[in-house]
Amino acid sequence: MHRGFSFSAASLLTVSTLFIPAAVASAETSVQVSADEFHERVEAYQAENPKDYVGLEKLVESLGGEFSVSTSITGETSAEEAMAINSEFDGQEAPSGMATQSWPSDAFVVSVASSQHPSSPSASVSGYWNYRDDFVGQGSPYDIAALRFSDSCGQYSSYNAQTYNYQGTTTNRATLRSAGVGTSGPAWNIEDGVSGFVNYTDNGYVSVRYDLSECGGTVQAAFDYEGNNGGSVLSVSAGWGGLSVSYSNPGLTLQKSSTATTL
Repeated sequence: MHRGFSFSAASLLTVSTLFIPAAVASAETSVQVSADEFHERVEAYQAENPKDYVGLEKLVESLGGEFSVSTSITGETSAEEAMAINSEFDGQEAPSGMATQSWPSDAFVVSVASSQHPSSPSASVSGYWNYRDDFVGQGSPYDIAALRFSDSCGQYSSYNAQTYNYQGTTTNRATLRSAGVGTSGPAWNIEDGVSGFVNYTDNGYVSVRYDLSECGGTVQAAFDYEGNNGGSVLSVSAGWGGLSVSYSNPGLTLQKSSTATTL
């Protein structure tokens, strides 16, 4: 006889839950959804939180997917490190009356991220850029943003892009220039400009869904961004070897590329 102890069904249930194996508990936090729902949720999150790699990674993993990110500074890295790098370019408000700067080599940083569905051969691939908040050297359209893939075996769909000023306000200054069908990837025009010493396109992203069902081997992705101040763009070509932009009257330009990430 055990004196002084009584157990209810509720208390037994409470006690038993303390001994669920960690692996089981972790698995229950991942909920797989259809490929369309997966990509729609990824696209919606990045539109609202364009520089939150940590939050995006958590969302992707909660849906059973895999996330990877690579920057122009570190190469492939953790979501936390990529976010920390971006934060170094934020928080420096351009002072009133500041003169337009020339092109410092550290004017902006770029990165590429892949969010892969767990059971279908598809990935949402996004390219991001982020200017220093104290840089307002954007004088004339257009800048060029391009996603590149190591193999043209896949199919592109669901093209998305958005631009923001340093305060996080959407500015809607990205347009699709080339869908990239049958080539190494799509490209976008980024209509840069400045008002009141505020860069309209301080940061932003472009993205596409990539269907790998016809691909027989490993495919990698990278992102290029060419800042342009004063030049009129004539033509743009993007191959796995890099981004090439020609101008009728070249001005100041600065191009940065992420290292590749594997899909």
